[in-house]
Amino acid sequence: MIKSTLNNTEVGLLCNQKISVYRSRMDKDNLEKFRLRIKEAIEDGPATQTAIANYCDVTVQSVGGWKRTGQISKDNLKKLSEISGYRYLYLLNGEGPKTFDSSDENRKEMQVAETSVEYSLYQDSPNTERLLKALRFAIANQKLSDESIGILADFLNSLVATSSKRDS
Repeated sequence: MIKSTLNNTEVGLLCNQKISVYRSRMDKDNLEKFRLRIKEAIEDGPATQTAIANYCDVTVQSVGGWKRTGQISKDNLKKLSEISGYRYLYLLNGEGPKTFDSSDENRKEMQVAETSVEYSLYQDSPNTERLLKALRFAIANQKLSDESIGILADFLNSLVATSSKRDS
């Protein structure tokens, strides 16, 4: 069992924390699509490359490197999203509309992406995906307390423990 910290509560779920979503975790095709989204935000957004560099506290050459390679840090991807008006989730995975109307909504999406976890499942299930989406939404909208997360984690762990005992 791998323990994960979520909202400062230790949650013992069978999961891996999503540490990096950039170059190292992408296959060649996805990396190219990611790179093109980065390039689009830099070239078609309202800010100049110099303004982006200043906002991200990097050199103009670094911003050019993001366009060429798609290699960008998590913090700089967030900042690029903020200054370009391109949604963080669009830049990250190409999901949903390209731009955002509300910077608060964009920040909530960033928070969900930060606290989301990857689950390794033997069988993909539509209900599993529904559960994960509901949890991400609840966390982003601060509808789950630390106590309720702990109770949910205990419940899920008890299911896993019961299942493991039956399989033995």
